[in-house]
Amino acid sequence: GAAAGFSLDSLQFLRRIESFADKQMTLLRYVVESVMNQHPSAMDILDELSLCKTAATMDMNALNGRVAELEAGVNIVSKEVTLVQESDPTCSFVEVFSDFVSTASEKLQDLKGLSTKVVEQNKELITMFAEKPRTDLGDILGKLAGFHKDFDEAYRACLIAKAKKEKQRKKEEEAGPEDTKAKRSGPELRRRKVGEA
Repeated sequence: GAAAGFSLDSLQFLRRIESFADKQMTLLRYVVESVMNQHPSAMDILDELSLCKTAATMDMNALNGRVAELEAGVNIVSKEVTLVQESDPTCSFVEVFSDFVSTASEKLQDLKGLSTKVVEQNKELITMFAEKPRTDLGDILGKLAGFHKDFDEAYRACLIAKAKKEKQRKKEEEAGPEDTKAKRSGPELRRRKVGEA
């Protein structure tokens, strides 16, 4: 059709779409195998999505509120330092808390910068995944965390299947070409005999 993409909600269905011939093979597992074989560097997605589950539980409004509270507290301390400094410039309180206010102000500016960056990146995510403009960041990250879990499970299933195939291949090599041919020709011979009868 004329589809130009898919929504994040579609990611959860990749693990549910099974192969007709092999119920162990899902669309997601096929995608994972293809990525492993053709673009192994793209498997970094597991690392990149690993923090989504934790990040999805964060409430940005609450975090921003907490930063505002911290900033208000630092401003109160700063005013107290100024008042004490005016009355007694040699007081040790002024020296200690002036350093505190300076350090805390720098850290608060860093926090506010990070908060702004998160808001900007949230807007980019919404645009990139064609989500509704008011979509909550937690919802997006929750969907990505679910995909991370499914992708990781499919990756592990691929590794197990690959190890089994390798074990079978080694077993066949050790058995030699004669035994392998006999195993393969046994069912063929039975089919021929049944067909002839």
